[in-house]
Amino acid sequence: MESLRFLDFDLMFQRTAEGYRASVLGSPAGQASVELAPPFSDLEIENFLLRFGRARQSVRRLGTPQIEFAQAFGGRLFEAAFNGEVRSCLRSSLDEAQRLDLGLRIRLRLAEAPELNDLPWEFLLHPGLNRFLALSAETPLVRYLDLPERIRPLAVKPPLKVLTVISSPVDFAPLDVESEWRKLQESLAELQARGLVVLSRLESPTLSHLQRWLRREDCHILHFIGHGGFNRKTDDGLLLFSDEKGRGREVTGQALGTLLHDHRPLRLAVLNACEGARASRSDPFAGVAQNLVRQGIPAVVAMQFEFSDSAAISFAYELYAAVVDGYPIDAALAEARKALYFAGHELEWGTPVLYMRSPDGRLFDIGTAEVIAETRVASVEPKPAAQKPQPDAPKPATPAVSKPIPAPIAPRPVEVKAAGATSTGKSLSHASSRRGGLPVYVGLAALLGLAVFIGVRLFLGNGQPETKPQEVKTSLAEPSGAEITTLAQETPALAPERPAGLYLTTPVHKGEKITESMVEVVGGESRGQKEPQSIQEVLRNCFETDLEAGHKVAWSDLREIARARNRKNHVCRDPRPRP
Repeated sequence: MESLRFLDFDLMFQRTAEGYRASVLGSPAGQASVELAPPFSDLEIENFLLRFGRARQSVRRLGTPQIEFAQAFGGRLFEAAFNGEVRSCLRSSLDEAQRLDLGLRIRLRLAEAPELNDLPWEFLLHPGLNRFLALSAETPLVRYLDLPERIRPLAVKPPLKVLTVISSPVDFAPLDVESEWRKLQESLAELQARGLVVLSRLESPTLSHLQRWLRREDCHILHFIGHGGFNRKTDDGLLLFSDEKGRGREVTGQALGTLLHDHRPLRLAVLNACEGARASRSDPFAGVAQNLVRQGIPAVVAMQFEFSDSAAISFAYELYAAVVDGYPIDAALAEARKALYFAGHELEWGTPVLYMRSPDGRLFDIGTAEVIAETRVASVEPKPAAQKPQPDAPKPATPAVSKPIPAPIAPRPVEVKAAGATSTGKSLSHASSRRGGLPVYVGLAALLGLAVFIGVRLFLGNGQPETKPQEVKTSLAEPSGAEITTLAQETPALAPERPAGLYLTTPVHKGEKITESMVEVVGGESRGQKEPQSIQEVLRNCFETDLEAGHKVAWSDLREIARARNRKNHVCRDPRPRP
């Protein structure tokens, strides 16, 4: 599919003495502005947010009353923000975008009226079109932050690398960590099988572990699952990581952004709150998301309400699949919203909020055609074994590479003579008619003289003409032994493939606990009885001895960490399957 392109409709909100001013800074139809009063009272906003948040905890498919409530709310919000000249400007911009076969990106600039960030703008309903603007890839809705630093798409060949951080501190309401991890793996299983996405998990949700991971590995997308909070003193949102003892550690968006800023491959952060739906006007992730964007992350998707399990699975798959397909992030998010809507999550599509600083939404410059084609071929035909080059059976075209000998031109007199013999009558009669009837013998004498002249010149300038055919024959003969040796030295040997199994990516020491970053799968999962069959099997083990990078892991190299309350001293036992 051809890459989506958009025109921009920039709408800025400013605080005034009477309320707010909405100004169109730029659009296909020019500029406009309108004064507006707050469309809702504080009580109406809180009622909407409480009603919406509580529905997330108990209902997966919302009925007609909730949809009508959201439509009424979104319609009132649209009437207030897009009024007078601003609405006329929007209508003309939509017409121009349609004429040019382009989309219209609606970029909301709320920096000068930050309290408006608490409104669920994603439910803006255009009454004339009778549809939610954010529910179409042609009219994506973005909360835009205009910053001076330029953002360029990252050129990357799939797979995209997604790092998952699941945080459940012991002194807060517990999360089913393994269930959350299993749900995310389920949602991205197909993309991983196609080689388009690699999903990894941070072993411990601490800042120190995250720092070490980013120093050693590339991460294109950070996916956070955990608790969020709000600091009333600083009026800022918080994410809850863990400290070394497993207790909660509050991390502001600015602090996390400082850690992530130097990791250049990172282009997208997804913040998903689990447990504790939004219960007030203050969105705890709004401040975190904006601070991450200000610290250099091109785009952040934050959840303003809690997701149901099935909605989270559908959302992650469609969002990352559209990104891999080359969609801009705002259009990819619109695709994920539509998937939620048609899957029966009739209001949860409005839960994700996109904060973006990329002017065109293009986070990655991805070439998927080649990778998808390779994946399809690999799924039909088994991979052929590598073959070593055979020096005693060189390719026929190889000798032509070494110093070619120019083709001889000695036979030309013969060809001219033969041509004259076969076509003399016709060609000379035509020449005679043009030259006024010259005798035939004059033409023959001229041709014979020319042939003798060329033969003498060739004989005197290039040596014996009869030796030329021999040289040509020699040049087409098989190469000598020395030539074959030279060609064999110049041709790189194919490296043998490693057998399937788990291999160490770094040196390890005796007693060291295994992490995902230490091992890699080569050629699929191992099927040997003396070897582990997957990475997950060895994660609760430690090494029996010191090993070098590249070593193929066997059960004899490992000891399982016994379940004990005192984790400081690892107690290991033999993990090998018993008969």
